Order: sequence, then C-alpha cells, then structure tokens
Amino acid sequence: MSFKVLACLVAHAPYQPDFLASDANEVSEYQLTDRIPGWDDWLNDNSINAYMATATTGRVRGQAWGVSNPFTNFRSVVGGQFRFEYVLNPADVLFPEERYRFSLDIETDGRFLHTPAVPRPADEREPPARTFSQMDILLSVFQLLPGGTSQAIAADLRQQDLFRMLDASQFLEETINTRRTVSQDFFPRGQNPIVFRIVRSVFAAATGEYSDIRIRGSEGRRNFRVRVSNPRVQRVLEPSDPCFAVLNPPFQIINQKFSEVGR
Repeated sequence: MSFKVLACLVAHAPYQPDFLASDANEVSEYQLTDRIPGWDDWLNDNSINAYMATATTGRVRGQAWGVSNPFTNFRSVVGGQFRFEYVLNPADVLFPEERYRFSLDIETDGRFLHTPAVPRPADEREPPARTFSQMDILLSVFQLLPGGTSQAIAADLRQQDLFRMLDASQFLEETINTRRTVSQDFFPRGQNPIVFRIVRSVFAAATGEYSDIRIRGSEGRRNFRVRVSNPRVQRVLEPSDPCFAVLNPPFQIINQKFSEVGR
C-alpha cells in the first residue's frame, strides 16, 4: 500500500465518539380537557412505563384511551422518548473547519395494537374516534461552551418515520421492525466538546370514548424496544479532496465494513 493511500485512509477513517448519557422520558397527556368527573368520560386511565434497560436500549409499554364529553371527542397520548448522547473531544479532530459527518444506527421493534371503538364506533362527535401511531427521530449537534451553555453547530435533523391514523371501528396489529441510519454533517470549530444528541420518540394516541391503542413488544417480548448502535464520526470525502480519486470507490467499501461492526 502506497504512502498516499495510507495517509488518505487515516485522514478519512471513521472513529467512535465517547458515550455521554442516556435517559427515558414518559409521556401521558389528555389534550384540550381537564378531565372533569361526570363530564369527560374515559374507560380507563392512560398507562405508561418507559425506561432504559441498558445505556443504549430503551423499552416502553403503554396504553392510551380516548376521552369525550357529551359534545366532543378529545385525544389522549402516551409514549416514550429516549435520549442518547455522545461527545467528541476536539483534540480528536484532525482537520478543523472541514466537513464531518456523525452517523448512528437505530433499531426499533414492537407492536401498536389499534383497538376498535366498541360498543359505539359510529360516534357522531368530532373529531372522529380514531387511533394514531407515530415515531419520530431528532438529531442535534452542538458544542458545549464554558459556563454550561450550548451552541448549535448544525441544523437539527427531524424525521417522522411513522404516522398512521386509523378509524376506531377497525382493528390493526401494526408490527414494527426497522433498522435505519441517521446522520448529520457539521463543521468542528474551536476547542469546545461537541455533543451529538439523538431522541427517539414512540407515541400512541386515541380520540373518542371507547377507543384505545396499546404499545407492546414484538412476539416473545413484553416491551416495545429502541436500541442505538455504531455511533461514528467521519470526515466527508469531498470531490475536491485529493483523496477522492484515491479512496473512491474503495473508501465506500471500507466505510460499509465499519457500519457492519456490532450488527
């Protein structure tokens, strides 16, 4: 292997940022109502349990019930939001001011159980009795400034990879089993640590009395699961880079092999 090829491989090799923190947040909301006894009706209270099984694996189980009063239907929401953070030491950045890319793999598996609105599926109140399932991803890149403040160094990446609305007269067992990669480009500057924050949200919602939706695990598993793996930072190979002709396409093969680590 020539010195030029070796130098280019070193300059563009992916490396792993340090794990910083993770946590789980439970969501349970009744929208547009104070749940007045004798006025607002619901079959049961919402239930939710979201927690971190490990530093990189979150689990959630819950159930949302629609809420109504004599004139209108309301929506209730349950879910889990899982936050994962990684930190990059600026001393590890060999080429400040150049374009870098942070990437992370996210696995999500479980079920949404949409349950019919019985015994009154043909409810004439508005909005209609329905069930909703939703999953979102938010990736933020920022640097930590002295004094504990932060400053964004890239635009937030927001992705909604699931949104289903189902009339509450239907039943659906919605199975989720996905693995996807999220990434965002950034330009490292200065001597402040750079933090990558990923928030994976799993929500279920129901409108109208007698409708409900459940968050459950896949077959053989009690809880819905979210897992992150293979965080990596890599200098972007630009067409103007002298290494572009040297590493492309071999560079793509090396990067693919790195992405397969830990699968």
